[in-house]
Amino acid sequence: MESQSLFDTVQDYLKLERIEMFGLKAKSLLSMINNIYEEFIKLYQQFGDVSYEVLMPEEEQFTADLNEFFASIEQFDRRLASIFDQAFAECYSLESFFKFVWIMGVTANRPIIMAQLWHNYEEIIQRVDQHFSDLKVLFDKNFNSGKDNELSTLNSHLPVVSASLCFLMRLRKRTLLPIECMKLIDHPLINDKMEHVLKDKYEELEAIIDEKEKEIFTAWAEKLPEIWETHLTKTLLNVREDQQLETNFDFALKTALREIRYMIIAKIPDLPQEAIDFYNRSQFFFISTYNLNLIVNWSVPAKEFIIRGHNCDSQNQNSHGMTIIFSTEMFLVANNGCK
Repeated sequence: MESQSLFDTVQDYLKLERIEMFGLKAKSLLSMINNIYEEFIKLYQQFGDVSYEVLMPEEEQFTADLNEFFASIEQFDRRLASIFDQAFAECYSLESFFKFVWIMGVTANRPIIMAQLWHNYEEIIQRVDQHFSDLKVLFDKNFNSGKDNELSTLNSHLPVVSASLCFLMRLRKRTLLPIECMKLIDHPLINDKMEHVLKDKYEELEAIIDEKEKEIFTAWAEKLPEIWETHLTKTLLNVREDQQLETNFDFALKTALREIRYMIIAKIPDLPQEAIDFYNRSQFFFISTYNLNLIVNWSVPAKEFIIRGHNCDSQNQNSHGMTIIFSTEMFLVANNGCK
């Protein structure tokens, strides 16, 4: 048992050679750790210089030297605990706390060091708990405030539904991060609090995020058939009051295409096949509206030609066809093979 304890201690202290620090005091703290490491190496090398056989059970001098060695190690532990405590004070965020715990490794689990650093692990638990509370407040502010225009402010560069789903994805990642980090920490307080305190908060956040994500996505998917039925059957061009033409590709169709595009990029699961098929026709819609805009830019009064918009089947898909015939019969435009 004495030999096993010696080997375990040696393994813990040899890891100090690769330890790193960060923060304003990093240089001075790291210098103090290096001093402890060098003192430990000198102390450990004394066992290589002894004249007796350390593996002989009847050798009493080994036990005496070992007790003296552990007395010095106890002092090293207290010095290390003080240094680690100062390093914890340099941590400014949850991420930095977790990184430093990983840097300390198993050395932080030595009894004296663990006891002196216990309050820092309590602070980690408090910060994680506050982190979950802040995420809940953020969720309620954006989705349970009762304001109709709240969702539109989530991301000015994305359409409303995609912005909401992307926001929920980021919220889920922020919820999962501390849990994944704590799973990599072997500490009795962390293990106990994660199982009996933080787990419930985490599961509650996961549940409301999943529910809201499903609610938003389902409501949007149910509106798609109505949008297509309403706007894909409209005439291709409108006549303004000043008898000039304007394209009639409804904004709802543009928004639907943008929503589907960003959902495909974000890899949103369970995207309806009809939505994917609709998005695959975006090139056709672009070419058609481009040609229509060319016609509109000619600024020919609407009364000079006849406009007829209708639907036609082309092979296995339904598409908009258009036929525009000028009254002078000088120009004929036919798109998508419509007859």
